[in-house]
Amino acid sequence: MSDFGPMIAMMLFTAALIVAVAVFVIRFFRIWLRAALSGVPVTLFWLVAMQLRKVNPRVVVDGYIMASKAGLGVTRNELATHFLAAKGLETGVEDVVRGLIAAKEANVQLTFSQASAIYLAGGEVTDATLRDGVEAGVFEYSSSEHAMNT
Repeated sequence: MSDFGPMIAMMLFTAALIVAVAVFVIRFFRIWLRAALSGVPVTLFWLVAMQLRKVNPRVVVDGYIMASKAGLGVTRNELATHFLAAKGLETGVEDVVRGLIAAKEANVQLTFSQASAIYLAGGEVTDATLRDGVEAGVFEYSSSEHAMNT
């Protein structure tokens, strides 16, 4: 009578490895591919590291793509840090990036740190908030037309 124990153990290990690779591909490859096709540099290792730090990689990558396409110069680590500071609220990263885009379009000097602080303080980084900030002198309005009138 032969012992099939080692053979069964090897088959179980192989099956577990296949399942782990399949989960990895399904979970991270699509996010990486979306980033790669958008021209945003993200590695699979970075995506896994984000997941291990309890950061939703999809949320951060989507925000990073938006920020990069808008030419904001925001780093993926800044977005990941904001995600953690916002206690995992998925809308936090998107709201801050959209606010920065609105500020850029309105020629309002708003840094990522300022936008993040507004969001974390319970405010919305919207056009209205930006207008209020300019009127209160919190943010600078930078327009050539404005500079010529002063």
